[in-house]
Amino acid sequence: MKKKKRENCHFNLSDRIEIESGLNSGTSVRQIAKKMNVSPSSISREITRNSTIRRGACVDKCRLYSTCHIRKVCDYKGCNNQCKSCKKYECTKLCPHFASPQDRCPSKFPVCNACPRKNYSCTFSQRFYRAKKADETATKRGTESRNGFNLTLEQFTKIDEIASPLLKKGQSPRVIVINHPELGICAKTLYRLTECGELSANQFNLRNQLKRRPRKGLRPRKMNREIVSVNKIGRRYEDYLEFIKTYSGPVAQMDTVIGKIDEGACLLTIHLPQPHFQIALILDRHTSASVVEALNKLETALGAELFSKIFPVILTDNGTEFMDIDGMEGSCIVPGGKRTKIFFCEPNHSEQKGACENNHKYIRYIIPKGTSLEPYSQCDINLVMSHINSFARDSLYGATPFAIAKATLPTDFFELIGLSEIPCDDVILTPDLLKK
Repeated sequence: MKKKKRENCHFNLSDRIEIESGLNSGTSVRQIAKKMNVSPSSISREITRNSTIRRGACVDKCRLYSTCHIRKVCDYKGCNNQCKSCKKYECTKLCPHFASPQDRCPSKFPVCNACPRKNYSCTFSQRFYRAKKADETATKRGTESRNGFNLTLEQFTKIDEIASPLLKKGQSPRVIVINHPELGICAKTLYRLTECGELSANQFNLRNQLKRRPRKGLRPRKMNREIVSVNKIGRRYEDYLEFIKTYSGPVAQMDTVIGKIDEGACLLTIHLPQPHFQIALILDRHTSASVVEALNKLETALGAELFSKIFPVILTDNGTEFMDIDGMEGSCIVPGGKRTKIFFCEPNHSEQKGACENNHKYIRYIIPKGTSLEPYSQCDINLVMSHINSFARDSLYGATPFAIAKATLPTDFFELIGLSEIPCDDVILTPDLLKK
């Protein structure tokens, strides 16, 4: 059975030593290739690319050097020596009979390793293949090809003018590349340009590139999943899993974002996982009464029918602010009616509503952890959420939550909650947003 040839492989030092040994013994390229089980063209390319040329002193001299006996080419009459031995003048520039040497010896050998005339008296350029030198040349070429950037000055300038302001606004390189295909680079290249200091923006504008400090050792918390309030029966997470087996409508996720621990102001967030769309309502106090009041205001703004259509089911955690189940589920417009159905995650299992938790990182980009929320109004929070929902996501294949939500939700919904779409280049995800 014929042995399959090696494909898509690089030569290493041992391979090059085998090539050099074959060339030194006068073996043809085809025979070397057959022995190494590779294509002859691979051996030819290796010899051409990584062989070295030795240009001795005789290479630049006349092709007739060995038989030349000409004298008195210059005007100096007192000299009777042969012009080819002159050290004052170059006969190659003065002699009318000068014949330039050939660049390549008309020999059957691809290189001069096995040539019987390989010495410094040869008038031709001499090419030798040395395994160690060839390996160094190939390694250096591979290293240099990965260094630097294959970009012109005009391209650098264009990338800096477009990308740097957006990076300083808190946008990620991946989203910038998606929104600006005219840059002609990938996200990895933009990361490298920023890290190497080639742009006006620096690595501190790349959120996930900075190394986080290692967390201090924490004592493991005791997880007690048996403690469930009586009024949560029928609303636990296992009940939710049974419910969605026969339910095909939307499910929202609800949580709170705390400002300073010693202050009462916080945010109530409601997240729609399908379009990644999130709204936030500011609360004066971190209490169940404030949560019910915020939901009442939201239902009043949207109307009972639209609220029940968009938020028919809400999944939340076991925080004390969500203990008033009847107040959260009951409608403030329709007496005795229900506006939504509440379910609770298991204690210490925030991943069960991970989409909502993950989206909070964008809020922390603009309002860092520990920042007081008391100076901000609902208009400020609406501005924050407008920018967050206008930020393109990889999980949406470059689309924004606003674009997806506009295709699935009523048009007047966004006007009623006070959110507006922001152009992609104007999105700001840094604390500077609330300073303007």
